[in-house]
Amino acid sequence: MLKRKLGQTLSVSLFTILGSMPLIAEATQTLYYGGDIITMEGNKPNYVEAVIQRDGKIIYAGDKASAVNNFAWKTIKVDLKGKTMMPGFIEPHAHPVSIGAFILANDIVAPHEWKMLHKAYPGVSGHDNYLNAVKDIIDSKEDKTQTVLIWGYHKSWHGDITLKEIDKVTGNVPTIIWQRSTHEIYLNTACTKKYGVKKGDLSKEDDEQADWDNYHFWERAYQQIKSTKLSPFFADQKMLDRGMKRISQLMLQNGITAMTEPSFPNSVFEDEYAVLKKGTEEAKAYTIYLIAGFPEQFVKK
Repeated sequence: MLKRKLGQTLSVSLFTILGSMPLIAEATQTLYYGGDIITMEGNKPNYVEAVIQRDGKIIYAGDKASAVNNFAWKTIKVDLKGKTMMPGFIEPHAHPVSIGAFILANDIVAPHEWKMLHKAYPGVSGHDNYLNAVKDIIDSKEDKTQTVLIWGYHKSWHGDITLKEIDKVTGNVPTIIWQRSTHEIYLNTACTKKYGVKKGDLSKEDDEQADWDNYHFWERAYQQIKSTKLSPFFADQKMLDRGMKRISQLMLQNGITAMTEPSFPNSVFEDEYAVLKKGTEEAKAYTIYLIAGFPEQFVKK
């Protein structure tokens, strides 16, 4: 269960087995053996013959004979059959909601290939190739009124892009181009009309980090536009739930059992908390640590 104090955790799986062998649901206790069991203790690889799990906790790691002789209990025995078992990996800078859920719930055109369970996006380099890839995504959408977010643009691989070029390939479909760093965005004209984005929305200080000719916003200007005019899009619960489900799939696939949100909350506390709570309770396989780090727009006067 997700606890309401920052820094506390959700439910956790302590070990993962490489090779996609799932942990068997707890009955009384479970004995794992027959593979390379690595404890990750010390500076060198440390192997044991067996591990016993009881009530969701690892209670023994050592020789198989000792496990059998000293832990007499109703036991489910799992032969790893040569697979490797080890503590789950930790992702220390994941931003599961503020970045991850948005990216995975939407579309990607990035310099390098992205393979996910629901779709594979090929790597794209070059200015024209980038714009063509964006157009392909827009053309694939059945509902042309829904906002499309495309993450992965980077000037070094894709060159400079202008509002005129973006409008040409996106037409009347509201579109957000999210730069690879997630610290800046480009909007097409249809998007600014849908959400009422216009000059005068930003303070003089924040306006210094905006290019209104191309509806390009970065750092403080980006944060302000995202948390005000674009908040109906970025707070969409169905989108965030979809992204969290995909994050959970990737974590399970790659043996990650703990991750960190190092800047919580990035939006509305209750909404972001609810998405994290629902996602982790449904997955029942990993922990999320919430670290307070309020963006500038929530603390400056």
